[in-house]
Amino acid sequence: MKSIKSRMDLEDKIAVCQKEMKKGILKNEGAGYWGTSFSKLSLGYIGDIVSNYFSCASCGQLFHLHAETYHGAGGGFEKIGSIDERLQDDI
Repeated sequence: MKSIKSRMDLEDKIAVCQKEMKKGILKNEGAGYWGTSFSKLSLGYIGDIVSNYFSCASCGQLFHLHAETYHGAGGGFEKIGSIDERLQDDI
């Protein structure tokens, strides 16, 4: 897991995800029901909760980008086995 301990860490992870999506390496699977959509994150809007899911375009490995920004609890970008929450309709 790659830890997120600051806003700068989170912004860096968002930028990496954007680059990897543009290269076709990552696929956006959607935002967690209470999280900010990745389309808003990529425009610079970071809400209280970040919960976005991605998959590797070649092998299907799932990844979760998550952070709780309201209280500054941090978060991470990590491999996961499955998506265990309801996703928003708008990715």
